[in-house]
Amino acid sequence: MDAPPQDSISPFAPDADAPPAAFVARCSFCDLGEGEVARLFQGRAGYICDECIDVCLALLADYRELGLPPHDMQRPWYQRWFGEQTAVACGFAPHDAENPQGERLFSGGRVQICEQCVSACAALKTDA
Repeated sequence: MDAPPQDSISPFAPDADAPPAAFVARCSFCDLGEGEVARLFQGRAGYICDECIDVCLALLADYRELGLPPHDMQRPWYQRWFGEQTAVACGFAPHDAENPQGERLFSGGRVQICEQCVSACAALKTDA
């Protein structure tokens, strides 16, 4: 079988000789990669960068200053209505009776983090 003429090869076809793309950890909240932020913290379900930790801390301070109560962490109405069992939970650390989940959750594109885990990441950030 003859090779296809050079002009018929798609410029978008993957190069068989190219090495596979290396995994780059990305923040689940802002999608910045390892080389684009000072530090990434890994959780069970994703990553959060030091810049997003700063944003969460600023939001927590604003909520406290304004006296806003934590939002209701029940499942959304459509999940309750259709019987979906998706829990509204922190994706960074397992929480139980000894390590309760924080009252506030911050949502990223793919994962959520509670205020307890934000505080823990902030403490680790200041230790570095």
